[in-house]
Amino acid sequence: MTPFTPDFEKYYNYINYFNGFDIEIGYGQGVIYYYLISFFLKRKIDLISKNNLDEVLSFTIQNINLLFFIIGLVGIYFLLKHFKYSHQTSCIVLILLTFFPPIINIRVNMKQEIIAFAFLPWIIYFLETYIEKKESKYLLYIIPLITLLINSRASIAVLICIYLLINYFSILKKIFTKDKVVILLVLIFSLSLIQYENYSITGKLIHEREYDTEYDYKSDISIFYKIHPSKLFYGPDYNLVSPTIHSESLIDITLLDTFGDYFDLYFDLESSSFYENRKNFIVYENEDYLIDATNRKINLDRFVNDKKNLVDFKKPPSAILIYPNDGSFLWFRTSNGSYGVAEYPFLPINSEWVGNLAEFPGIPQDYSEEKFPSASDFFIYSSIKENIDNQLDKKNYGIEGWVYLGDVKLGTNLTEKPNDLRANIGLLISIIFYFYLIYFSYKDKIYRKFYLAPIIGIILLGINSLGYPTPNFNPIKADTFKTFYYAFFLGIAFSFLVAKLFSTIKVYKIIMIFIYVSTIFFIAGHPKDNSQVFSEKLVAQNEYSIFCNINNTLLFDNSLVELLHTSGNVNNLKSDCKNKSISKQFLTYSILKSDIDFPSCLMSDGKTLNQDASTKRGCRAIQFDLIKKKDINYLNKIPVFSLFIFIISNFVIIFNLVISNKNNKIRILYERQNKN
Repeated sequence: MTPFTPDFEKYYNYINYFNGFDIEIGYGQGVIYYYLISFFLKRKIDLISKNNLDEVLSFTIQNINLLFFIIGLVGIYFLLKHFKYSHQTSCIVLILLTFFPPIINIRVNMKQEIIAFAFLPWIIYFLETYIEKKESKYLLYIIPLITLLINSRASIAVLICIYLLINYFSILKKIFTKDKVVILLVLIFSLSLIQYENYSITGKLIHEREYDTEYDYKSDISIFYKIHPSKLFYGPDYNLVSPTIHSESLIDITLLDTFGDYFDLYFDLESSSFYENRKNFIVYENEDYLIDATNRKINLDRFVNDKKNLVDFKKPPSAILIYPNDGSFLWFRTSNGSYGVAEYPFLPINSEWVGNLAEFPGIPQDYSEEKFPSASDFFIYSSIKENIDNQLDKKNYGIEGWVYLGDVKLGTNLTEKPNDLRANIGLLISIIFYFYLIYFSYKDKIYRKFYLAPIIGIILLGINSLGYPTPNFNPIKADTFKTFYYAFFLGIAFSFLVAKLFSTIKVYKIIMIFIYVSTIFFIAGHPKDNSQVFSEKLVAQNEYSIFCNINNTLLFDNSLVELLHTSGNVNNLKSDCKNKSISKQFLTYSILKSDIDFPSCLMSDGKTLNQDASTKRGCRAIQFDLIKKKDINYLNKIPVFSLFIFIISNFVIIFNLVISNKNNKIRILYERQNKN
């Protein structure tokens, strides 16, 4: 699912660069994360084909993220042990953290917040240990870790630096001692070198990015205090077409997005396995409502059911205004009844925009010279023909019974429907979560800096949306407020909250663990409807997982799992972890709308990437074919200093693990001798 997540294309040119292509990168972020992905992708170059490229990309990225995730888990364990939490309590924290939605989110995306989750707990652990022991070596350990974090992404650098300044300013007050001055100079030198290396690769500083007109707006100060309680459980879904009432409220989005997936990034991403084949227990039929905002489609007064029969619209549609942007290609109908497409606002003579016709309130994308007696006949023809001719995935493009919207803006809020059961449960857990964070921050002042860590992220994102330091807000999406951006703070807060609640372990608390995990499974999309096609896809995808053999044993060939949930795998397929024979048979390349309209992938020489199409999904297989042919030399594209700092960071962590293990053995031996 990772290649289909938002912003994946934005950062894909990092992969192209380290694959050896001469390409311009649009962002000044740190490069080590993308280098590691490219490095492991090239180890699988012989496996890659057009049919399995999405799976290879997805599992490679998620395996890298898994590495960082484990580093972060171990860091949190050490941090909890430092604060005298028991081994049992710490293990419960790690188990529940694995099922914490914001952490799941950063594990499936190709973004650098996962690095912050990995190293921030270790930085805090070394700072706390320094405060306790006053040994400068612990400050020295921080240098490679914080160098990578500050260099990873500007938003991460700002959030973490402000958090550390607020909570560990006491260390900086005595910065002008000999040891600390040396450590500070080493840190500055390290940051300068790694930023110079990044600049030589990207041509940009860490805060620089491509200008995006969509984000050249500022929010209003009211976003900090506006909240719409009645609309949280019953309100408009997030969409890419028109602003919803939640776009005006930082609080609304925070509550909807912490344990839910308000922005459709992972659980509710239609191309993800989380979303596919999920059972819906409370269903609100789409035909009951005027608009499916997520997929940008407007319903007709009548719709076509699965059997392609016209069915009357159950509820009267709300009024809707369509405001096309200049340059949009919109449908028109001539006075003689034929249809065509023209660039707005240049309407052909003796014609009317289809969107203005009372009997046809929508703008379909298909072009046809055919004449139809009514808009409904035209619509049925175009949407069915579109799917047949282009073999498009119905979930991602033209669905029978709906008119697909083009490059238009919609006026007025449209008919609303209740959030689904999963979203409402996620919202309820979010409210409980933030209530406990605030409650314990008042009652338990020792750990207040951990409970309130997410508040720093929330406030700083709100300030950023106001235009500081530069405009960075989209009034339709309001995705500046994603909890994703401070998920590493949420992970810290969640860990200490769980540790507090499970500081003593009782039977009813163990039951609560099972209830929580089961609830997260439900929010994520379980249980699933049985489907042989879906089962075949899972078996095929598993062949690219590093846990392929384990998954075969635990999931695909497990009688206990079969008792709990009947499998749709009626053919009893099993992943061929070595030869990948199942994936060769069942994985196919699905054509999406984004695969159709983009420039040629290569320039006239057949080797140079076209900058305008270099990140497009339809070009990726061509790029890897060039690498297979050895037409690309990637050996000289290694971020040497970034790689060196990354290796040092891991050495520091492993060294402390070894020392800790050695000390534990000595302590256990000493305790045994005292008993004797």
